[in-house]
Amino acid sequence: MQQLMLFKEIHSDLKLVEKEISKYVVASEPLLTKASGHLLKAGGKRIRPAFALLAGKFHNYDLEKLLPLAVALEIIHMASLVHDDVVDASVTRRGRPTVKAKWGNRVSMHAGDYLFAQSLLLISQYEDKR
Repeated sequence: MQQLMLFKEIHSDLKLVEKEISKYVVASEPLLTKASGHLLKAGGKRIRPAFALLAGKFHNYDLEKLLPLAVALEIIHMASLVHDDVVDASVTRRGRPTVKAKWGNRVSMHAGDYLFAQSLLLISQYEDKR
């Protein structure tokens, strides 16, 4: 995972984000797990979860509350990239074959939908007790 120096204050928390994301790409169907996790293995800057965590620094920073939201943001981004590669017929992303190139449109759409569903699961568990 490539990190920008801007995020050094939350570097250890971003490692937790990465670990949590890996839990949410696992499905009961092995092919879906492979396809959903494929983009995760390509890495990324994780800017969306970093911004979520940094925004938390403006108030009472509570990683336990922020972590599921940060993870959901990145999973939504991953899902949109998988779907985008189908629409654009892309064969590579981040220097690797896309899910579409490896498994075709049908598996790509299912993988993207699964990732969207996983992000909704995370968001639905959030409780704002204000």
